[in-house]
Amino acid sequence: MFLSSSIFGSFSDKVNTKIGRRMPFILIGTALALAGLFFSSCKEIVEVEKIVEKECDKQHYEDCDKEHLPEVAPTLALAAGEATVESLSFVLTPELAAAVRYSVVMADAPVPTAEDLFNQKSENYGTPADATLEDEYTVSGLQLGTDYVVVAAARNNIGYSEVATLSMTTLIPEMKLTLAEVKVNPNSFIFSISPVNTSKVAYVVIAEGESLPEASAVLENGIEVAADAVSECVVMDLEQETSYKVVAAALDLAGKNAMLSEALTVTTTKQLPPAVGDYYYSDGTWGTELEDGKTPIGVVFYTGCATDMGDNKAYYKVKDGSKAMDEFHGYVIALRDASPADGVQWSFYDSWADPCGISTEVDDFLGYTNTLAIRAHAEKIGVGFSKENTSYPAAWYATEGYESVCPSPEQSSGWFLPSAGQLMYIWEKAYFNPTNNLKGWVENSLRNLGDLAAEMYARDSEYWASNEQVDSFGTSVRAYYVSFDSSQFQPGFASWLNKDWEVRVRSVLAF
Repeated sequence: MFLSSSIFGSFSDKVNTKIGRRMPFILIGTALALAGLFFSSCKEIVEVEKIVEKECDKQHYEDCDKEHLPEVAPTLALAAGEATVESLSFVLTPELAAAVRYSVVMADAPVPTAEDLFNQKSENYGTPADATLEDEYTVSGLQLGTDYVVVAAARNNIGYSEVATLSMTTLIPEMKLTLAEVKVNPNSFIFSISPVNTSKVAYVVIAEGESLPEASAVLENGIEVAADAVSECVVMDLEQETSYKVVAAALDLAGKNAMLSEALTVTTTKQLPPAVGDYYYSDGTWGTELEDGKTPIGVVFYTGCATDMGDNKAYYKVKDGSKAMDEFHGYVIALRDASPADGVQWSFYDSWADPCGISTEVDDFLGYTNTLAIRAHAEKIGVGFSKENTSYPAAWYATEGYESVCPSPEQSSGWFLPSAGQLMYIWEKAYFNPTNNLKGWVENSLRNLGDLAAEMYARDSEYWASNEQVDSFGTSVRAYYVSFDSSQFQPGFASWLNKDWEVRVRSVLAF
């Protein structure tokens, strides 16, 4: 300012007019200042107009500078964009709008009015959009497979546009069901179900010749499995060498639509003859490998009937005694001892000298008939045959006692107290490999079962046999046992003890 005054003062000193030296410069400066002020005011008017158009959605229109606002109501076009499982996109095209707002509501909900969209106190107060240009908007966080209505409106100083509406539906992911065979056995099979984008899955198994059910029937009556993970399903109690069909059904993630899988055909295999070391299951079947879904209860130690060791299949009846066994496949040793770890007596003092009329040999396979004879003798002499009332604990623990914790199959003989010959055979021919004394079939099978079984070859493992030892006086105060005691210098022998000694019990059955 000081410099400007100095310059004008220097020039004015050299000018001399009728109105003076200073006055011409004062008049020129004033004119220039007024021109600058005019153009500045025009620029401010333009800027104010833009501001008013943007801010009118935040104010009442009567408070706006209306000089530069439209003279007709706005229009608004609404067009569909992309739909996903949880979002909807749409395009808004406003004309002559000062403000635009939109909302997305359920199809069955009331459609908001324009006033609702611009009313802050309304539950349908809309989301603002750009009022000056066409643009695309996306609303996320929606429910899949659901019908919605997009609602939008514009306003300016004149009023509101017509409410624009657009019906749209979020997508439902495509669901898939895949069935695959995993393992097939004579009386069972395992298959897998792999679902994708499903909320409920169930399956049924039908005979090969039956018609496939409807998806709704499978979902209502079938066996339900996980809808969000692969499941391995075990199908039991089937006929061997028979074909079956498996079909699954599923609901989509929205719970609206159902689908039926392609049928999986599975043919069960033929039941092979039993072999020493095979697992014997609670359903009366057997197999060399452990089968999922089945409960092992024993290990096969002899196949067929040991007729060369005095046994005869004609001696045997099914567990309830109602009929003879239809077939005779072999003998099974239980997975665990039937008695407590410290053992039980063969018989009590009041009856130990009284012979039961059973085998006195150490090389026969007559454990079943011996056990029946012990039971009959106990009832005959009035001592009973129960845990609370018997003088023959070893036989009771081998039969009723073990049956209560490990039921035998109905078609088997039921559990019994083995003979000395059966126990010795297990030791010499089945427990250890008979050729090179390596650990053999029965022990390997017991070991493979882990905590489900207990080995017989262990410290203090001596087992009562069902045979009695009768002395020269005709008394029978002793009974036979067989040693599996790993602490013995030479285990694997049969001997006798007084019946009141406490020795372990391991049950056997015929199947």
